[in-house]
Amino acid sequence: CPDVLAVGRRRHADLSGTAPGDDPAGAPQLPDPAWLADGYRRTRDLLDASGTDWQLVISAVLALHRSLFDDLGGFDERYVGYGGEDWDLAYRAWNNGALLVHEPSAVAWHDGPDWGGRPEDHDAVGGGKDGERIRIAALVPDPGVRGAPLPGAVPDVLATVDADAHGWELVEIVDAVLNQTHRDVRVRLPGCDPRLDELYRGVADTGPWSPDRLCRARARLHVHAPLPPDALARAMDLLTGHDLGRVEIAGPDGRTLAVLVSTRAAGRARRGRVDDAVAQHREGVATLLAGMP
Repeated sequence: CPDVLAVGRRRHADLSGTAPGDDPAGAPQLPDPAWLADGYRRTRDLLDASGTDWQLVISAVLALHRSLFDDLGGFDERYVGYGGEDWDLAYRAWNNGALLVHEPSAVAWHDGPDWGGRPEDHDAVGGGKDGERIRIAALVPDPGVRGAPLPGAVPDVLATVDADAHGWELVEIVDAVLNQTHRDVRVRLPGCDPRLDELYRGVADTGPWSPDRLCRARARLHVHAPLPPDALARAMDLLTGHDLGRVEIAGPDGRTLAVLVSTRAAGRARRGRVDDAVAQHREGVATLLAGMP
């Protein structure tokens, strides 16, 4: 299946006395990582994976189709030193519509304990587990990873304002997006009005979204009119909590104020797994009435 990212099982042993070619199962065994075993059990080997379970994918033993690897851009070379590149790849795979699978019969033996048994690796300057977490927080806009909204280089939501909006109407729409309670969002302005560029310099973009942002942001918001402050947060809860393809945000009169589209659904459609009509049916579409409980 070209849309699967599969991960095996990592086992630990003291291999210092094991000769090349010997079965590592005969070496003194160390505890398997309990957090991985618990996660695979909870998700039924990732069949019930949710938006945070990409953290159960480790590159000690994993496999994916070359077409998916190329579509995702491979491993991100901004990760240097200890760890993080496997979780980053798994996040982008999930976020772009891949299926996660755990295959416990595929075993990789690790010489030594899990990172929890290596405290010297936790806070090494420029690396270690702390360094890994900081790098992931910069590049993975999952709110479970970030301790605060960081709508800079890699935002969680990419918001594009309707190209027909102009003048003060456009200002009201942009201000409404910037005032959302879901703050990890970046706005792209239509056109190149120098007055707006001056007003929103540093907080809004005028050029196209970069491939990196399109791959990493969890959703894209197409805004047609001002939104209530909690509209995006509620729409994101619907989109990610129910793995939907699209959430339409409507006003009290039924007029569409904005449309929130899942990057997962967009990624699956991009690779030609389903056409747009089928994607909407399979992924699901919900309508949120803005300003209503």
